[in-house]
Amino acid sequence: MTFLNGTSAIDIDYTDIMVKLQEVQDTCSLIPDRCGLGPPNYNAEKQYNEANSFEELMTMDQTTYNHPDDIILAAKNARQRLYFGIFTEINLQYCIIDNKFYYWRKGSTNYHMLLFDKIITAIFLLKELLLIGTEHSLYIYKIDLNLCYDKSYQFLPDENEIPEPPKYYSKNIGFYISALTASSLDTIFAGSDNGSVYSIIIDDLGIYSRIFTTNPIPDCILEFTLSLFPKFLQINYPISKIVYDETTKLLASVDTASNIRFFYVKGQKNAIEFFDLYSIKKEKIISIVPVPQSDSKVIRFIVFFESGKRNYIGEIFNPISKKKSMEIVQSRPPPPNFRGPAIEAVSQLGRTVILTKSKIYIIKSEVDLQNPSKICETCYCEFIPYTGLSISTKIHSVRTILTDTFRHSSFWQNIHDPWAINVVTSSLLFTVKFKSASDDLYDLLVQNNGNFTDQLSKYFFEHKYFCEAGLTAVHLATIYGWDIQKMVLFTLAQVAKNSLQKIDILPKSDVFSKSDNFANFFNSYNSYDFENFDNFSIRDSLQNVTFKNLTFASNCFLYQLGCYMAIPWSYPVFEWKDINNGYEITKELKVNDYYKANFKKSIYHMQTMSDLMTRFVYLLRQVCNEEELILLNSDLIFLQKFTEFCKFFGETFTLLSIISEQKRDTLKQILEQIEDKSIRDRLTKFPFCSLSSGKTVFECLREFCWKMIMKNPRLGNRFIRETPNYFSVEDFKVLMSISELLTIKDENDGKIERIVQNILQNINRKFDLKHVFNNLMRLNKFNEAVTVILQKVMVVDIDKVALKWYKNGCNKYDENGRSMFDKVYFCYNLVLQKVDENNLKQVLSFDDELFHYCLYKKLMSDQTMFTSLLMISTPFLLNFLKTQNLKKEIWKFYFNRKEIPESVSELLNLLSSNVLTLTEREELIEKGLLICQSFNLTNYLNEFEKLNLIEKVTKIYRQRTRFIIQERNMQHILELVTKRKFWDLCLMLINDYPVENKNKVLSQVWTNFLIEKKLPQTEIETKVVEFCKDLGTKGDIFNVEIVLPVFEEYKMNRKFDVLWATNLMIESGFDSKEMFKIYMKLLENRNISMQIRSNFTYSALKVAKITKISTENDKNKLRKYLSESTTTAPYYNDCLNILNCL
Repeated sequence: MTFLNGTSAIDIDYTDIMVKLQEVQDTCSLIPDRCGLGPPNYNAEKQYNEANSFEELMTMDQTTYNHPDDIILAAKNARQRLYFGIFTEINLQYCIIDNKFYYWRKGSTNYHMLLFDKIITAIFLLKELLLIGTEHSLYIYKIDLNLCYDKSYQFLPDENEIPEPPKYYSKNIGFYISALTASSLDTIFAGSDNGSVYSIIIDDLGIYSRIFTTNPIPDCILEFTLSLFPKFLQINYPISKIVYDETTKLLASVDTASNIRFFYVKGQKNAIEFFDLYSIKKEKIISIVPVPQSDSKVIRFIVFFESGKRNYIGEIFNPISKKKSMEIVQSRPPPPNFRGPAIEAVSQLGRTVILTKSKIYIIKSEVDLQNPSKICETCYCEFIPYTGLSISTKIHSVRTILTDTFRHSSFWQNIHDPWAINVVTSSLLFTVKFKSASDDLYDLLVQNNGNFTDQLSKYFFEHKYFCEAGLTAVHLATIYGWDIQKMVLFTLAQVAKNSLQKIDILPKSDVFSKSDNFANFFNSYNSYDFENFDNFSIRDSLQNVTFKNLTFASNCFLYQLGCYMAIPWSYPVFEWKDINNGYEITKELKVNDYYKANFKKSIYHMQTMSDLMTRFVYLLRQVCNEEELILLNSDLIFLQKFTEFCKFFGETFTLLSIISEQKRDTLKQILEQIEDKSIRDRLTKFPFCSLSSGKTVFECLREFCWKMIMKNPRLGNRFIRETPNYFSVEDFKVLMSISELLTIKDENDGKIERIVQNILQNINRKFDLKHVFNNLMRLNKFNEAVTVILQKVMVVDIDKVALKWYKNGCNKYDENGRSMFDKVYFCYNLVLQKVDENNLKQVLSFDDELFHYCLYKKLMSDQTMFTSLLMISTPFLLNFLKTQNLKKEIWKFYFNRKEIPESVSELLNLLSSNVLTLTEREELIEKGLLICQSFNLTNYLNEFEKLNLIEKVTKIYRQRTRFIIQERNMQHILELVTKRKFWDLCLMLINDYPVENKNKVLSQVWTNFLIEKKLPQTEIETKVVEFCKDLGTKGDIFNVEIVLPVFEEYKMNRKFDVLWATNLMIESGFDSKEMFKIYMKLLENRNISMQIRSNFTYSALKVAKITKISTENDKNKLRKYLSESTTTAPYYNDCLNILNCL
């Protein structure tokens, strides 16, 4: 089926449905074992429910099969051995009379006879091989089902010649065979008349036997006494029965004293380990039946006694000894009114039949899903004609499947037909068959003429747990024609409608709002064409629909398919088989047998399920009103998708059927040609249901079949015809184009353009994108390769879900967005891995926005490439930088595009953040200063100078304290340096920082700067000079009017030379003219002492000499001040000389 957007079923993501089907498997595991329920000492007799009639539990085949007259006559002459039986697996009846073996097809009067030298002591059918034991001889016959001449091989201890085929030869069996069982030719076990158990091994050397290492069991009554005697005096009992279960590898043997021994079989060479010992006294065992793992997790054998009693023996782990043992888990009494003795018994899937001479006792064991702790056993006794001799049944073929669906008949009826029992009497054979759950529902539907009555409503209410009733109803619809299907669908629609109203048992008047009964309803809609009804016509795509809480309407179909798929669900599509060609053992690939067994049935079943759901959706829309349909909306959408899934599933089995027809060595070659190891593993190692192995099983199968078509193009037409959802005509065109592409060697070949166009025209089809991309790259067609990738992305994500998810912050809880992004990125990544400096501009020429974002993200890991990217004009780069908060790159982006003011502004924003290292900050501040100076950006220049100062202060602070200042705030830093008494740093900050009473503060800080630590004169001089020269004596802190008084006061306090302050300030770079003015201003003060006036006069003259002041007014003032000075000062004469020189 093709959707409106041009895609097909394989393009839909079925993960949600696969998850739901897995939930069905998990739900089955919640059902407890039907065997061994209840405490060991419970009163089981009260748990029996007696059926009203034989027909309530079973049906009887009306045809009976009389034994051939000659056989009956011969049986009357039997002396030592007489046994009538049937091999149910091949419908072959047989009779053992002493040393004669008669066999004939069921219902035939023509028989064959095999004559032996000794009495026949044991017999077992292994597929088509018949194993016969006669005292010390073993015979293996190849049974011809057409009853042609039978070729036999006899092996005697004294035989000298090797018969054909040699591998069946053995010189010496060495023991008396009393019982036989096997699961294959290399797993044959035999019991002997001395109570020992042997394994019989067949290999290239012939046949040989090996006794189990444990000793035979002595009679327990005499055990203590015999232990006092030599071992050879102990009494051993012949083995009468031996059974083996290949699913548990457990072997059980029963001797004539009803002692049971258990063995665990290990290894290919039948290395046997003694498992446990169990002895039963006084009660004769008539049968022991192995229970496969699929039927129970605990019970391993069911033992039947002559009294009609049953013991369920389980494998129990002892946590103290850390060993397993075989123990009685449950014991069931004989059925009510049992009249024995019992002759033989069979049991399987909770159904048991016990045979006596005149009756068969039928027992149906089932778990009550409403009350799982309750044991429900229904029994019935039926008289049989003639004397009962034996019963036989076929072991279900899928007993080795490890699934929990066999725990209840409502589940296993979907994968296994109700099993039949052949009852052999002294004169004839007849067959009885257990009824299934769907048979009971069928009777109810027919009885009520399809109307949804109280009786049917009650049935669905009582069987609502685990969707039991719905599951049974859908199964019933799949095995009957349209007449029964109409009844089933009508009933399911009513239950689905009523489940919304939470009505459990409905009165008749509430059954149906649009019609009184089933017949009237279908008469009204008889003309509707169900076959052409298209569920998907109402919706373009189901890609993004999710399903959580489904109601009964969906669960009944979901459970049905879940149970049906239980067989292949846990197994890989392909399996390896060892082939011995005589020289070596090789491996061949084949489709798993669990798939091959039911190809036709599976394909039919999937088509039937699809048709049923299509009709069911239609009926729901007719039955329910608008409000109810709104409540069922999720179910309706699910059923629509599930319908397509079933059709697609059917095609999957068709696909596997075609694959299985190919030669095994061809399949192996094709698998080896697949480069992707994950695909090979998905098909050969991971189970069908696996969701954790990357690609789905459907995608991997498609890839496998593509390789098949490339090897054999004729298969293409068959795939297109029989599996259109896997391969369409468009798929075939793409495949042929890819195949042609592989053959091209010359990059200038004109075919390449046509091939690329074909691929682009069918870009919505599934193909190996990586394969196409790599081959285009091989031919140096980079633009074409990128075009194919980006066009594929447009198809994969039509609604740009991935781009929206990315722009919205990549929400990890948005599963749809994240999943779509992963799919898209897989495509992008093929290109991203090939991007280099040579093709970067080519890649950036494409206009896929999300691709650009992914490309930018990848280039970030390569600084050289990313720098090159910033130099190229791209439409989405700025948005990417802002989205990713890449402030370090945004200013470069603007600068490279000559947008200098924007670049500087972004650079300032970057410097105000905390994303830079100290080194990066210093470098960026230097670049900012350089840019502002070069482009005359005065406003920005002041900002960078301030940042430069802060950075310089913090750097010095870090060097002194080893403490890094994180917060680049002027006030904060000022507080820190003041607290630490770093007065030089304090001066640097105050220089450009607005402070109240700034002159006073500066005077105090300068004072603190000088007097801190009372340094020696030379050190303080060096400190002042270096500080002043470093800052360039610019700014408020170098105001001479503030600094000079501080220095003069400090000089006097320290009693330094009279010119110390003057010389130091001149050396530090202070303005000498300003110094002269300040000295002259200080001398105007009449309140200073004579000594200080003399000192200031000397300093003023010294500065005047340096500044070459020559105005008469200044000279006159200096003469005046000098005259007022003390003449005894040591520098007085020097003052006169300077004054005279001015």
